[in-house]
Parts: sequence; C-alpha cells; structure tokens
Amino acid sequence: MHMSGYEALVTRLENAAIPIFMSEYGTNLQSPRLFLETTALYSPRMSEVFSGGCVYEFWQASNRYGLVELSSQDNTPDPALEQRLQQAVAQANDSRKTAEKRETERGCLSIFHDFVNYKMNLDATKDIEKHWEGDIMERQAAERESADTTQRSWPWEPEFQIPDTVIDWAQLGDHINGKDLLYVM
Repeated sequence: MHMSGYEALVTRLENAAIPIFMSEYGTNLQSPRLFLETTALYSPRMSEVFSGGCVYEFWQASNRYGLVELSSQDNTPDPALEQRLQQAVAQANDSRKTAEKRETERGCLSIFHDFVNYKMNLDATKDIEKHWEGDIMERQAAERESADTTQRSWPWEPEFQIPDTVIDWAQLGDHINGKDLLYVM
C-alpha cells in the first residue's frame, strides 16, 4: 500500500462521493507479471474507496501487456502481420512466457503466466470481506449527513420530460408541436 503509492491515493480520494475503480493496473516491468497489487486493491483499506479495478490488458498487443494471445490461422500476404504471427508462435512455445496452449477454431490461444498469476491473486481476495469488522461502507454512509436531494434543482436536468414508454410518444408529439409543454418540476 505504501510503496505503490496506493495509500496516498486512498487518502486523497477517501471523501469522494462517487464510485471509483482502478483503471488499467498491472506493471510489466517484471516478467511474468506478479499482480501483487491485486491483493492491495481488494484489501479492506482500499475497498473503502475503490470499487475494484481493471487489469491492463487482456489481449496481447505490441505493448506486451497482454494476458493471453491468439495466433490466428489466417493466410495473409501482409509481411508485418506475418512477422507478428511468428513472434506469437515463438512466445507460445516459450515455457517461460506461456503457461498453457489451447487449440481453438480460430487458432492457438496462449495463456501466459501473467494470467495465471493474476487469477491466483484475485482468488486470494475472495475471503477478504469475511474478515472485515462490519460493513465499512454502510457504516460510513450512516455517519454522513443525510441530505434531501429531491428538492435540489440541478443545472444539468432536462427542461422537458421524456416519456418512459413508447405509449406516450403521440402525446409527446403534441407537446413538441406547441400544443402543450411539459416541464419537470
């Protein structure tokens, strides 16, 4: 939490009134990627502020962040695509990178050790909630002031009310044509 800077991030955002999630986490400085930050992300301290996260990224691309790669069986004269396919096949055969290979109708799917490590760390977080002392978010919500937002006039509120169902569309046509106007109160 401290070395990654997550503690400072949580402290900075702990009073936010909107859901927050960690977008695109998972460094590739080490291969295979360990995803140790997953257990921090789903820890009680971070879960007070963050609603989870998205690992970057599922499919392998030129940036080398992928968790899996599909080596397509397409026959194409494109030399760049052919070179990419050769690299994918080489990785699929490298046991230091690939944990498992699966033949599919679209080609060979390489599942990298990165994906295995991510799943292992994600699985380790499934019982974290059982160890919490009560529901932290519910307790915090009860401690906050209760504000009646039904009487507020928000600047982004639409001027005209749109009907909830298509049954009211004929009536809406009358309103639009100036026969009657419908305002939100």
